[in-house]
Amino acid sequence: MSVRKFVTLLVCLNLGVTLALAQTIGKESLRGLEGVEVLVAIGEPIVEAGLSKHQLQVDVELRLRKAGIKVLTEEERWNTPGSPFLFASVIGVRISRSETRSGYAYQMKLYLNQQVTLSRDLEKTDAFTWHTAGVIGITPRDSLTRNIREAIADMVDEFINDYLAINPKQ
Repeated sequence: MSVRKFVTLLVCLNLGVTLALAQTIGKESLRGLEGVEVLVAIGEPIVEAGLSKHQLQVDVELRLRKAGIKVLTEEERWNTPGSPFLFASVIGVRISRSETRSGYAYQMKLYLNQQVTLSRDLEKTDAFTWHTAGVIGITPRDSLTRNIREAIADMVDEFINDYLAINPKQ
């Protein structure tokens, strides 16, 4: 087996393990969650290609609201047990074959951060308690915004599905 195939296999296995953890361990941390603040971080190359932080934030918040999950303000978050926030991270780099043909390599992940208490010393700290396996991709510039918005929507749907499985509507 070539080194390239071996590395590809390891990456795929790692993503599979991460996905399994997100679906088994992380889901339980959603029980009783009253809502989330949404925070978005986008790398500069992605912003320069045309995707705004504001647009992605609106996309995520709208999807959560449609599912009946309360979107908290920053002040509400600090007054909510666990101070939960959903964090969407998008990073990327521009790659090009020529001046006229360019594309982007990108990585995205969605995390739920909450304040937790460590059992060993009862110290409070922040931790990611749920996350998606994430998305890694390469796309032409003209498809970048659409592809990222669709992938983030899929990850938010994964969060919504896990949230509703643990917190069924009454």
